[in-house]
Amino acid sequence: MAEAFVFYADDLLTRDHFTEVLNARFAEQDARMEARFAEQDARVESRFAEQDARMDAHFIEQDAKFEARFVQIDTRFARQDKVLLLHSWMLGLIIVVLVAPQLRAWFAA
Repeated sequence: MAEAFVFYADDLLTRDHFTEVLNARFAEQDARMEARFAEQDARVESRFAEQDARMDAHFIEQDAKFEARFVQIDTRFARQDKVLLLHSWMLGLIIVVLVAPQLRAWFAA
């Protein structure tokens, strides 16, 4: 029996050995989980970076469209200002040519 005990003594499990084996396995599992979480974080960050780049490009495109439209509107307002100035001068001439002589005729009589 003593011989059998000595033969299997290396295979006996002690509390310290069990704790070491368990801690080693938990450490391996933690390392694998951390690696997977890091991989997942990298994927998520990559996707967010792609989305940010797409959104930035879209906003730049929209800004360019708005700017072009504002230039068109400013051009139209400039033309309208010229037309309004012309109409003001024409109205002034009409008043001087037609209304002023009529007023003079009324007040002279």
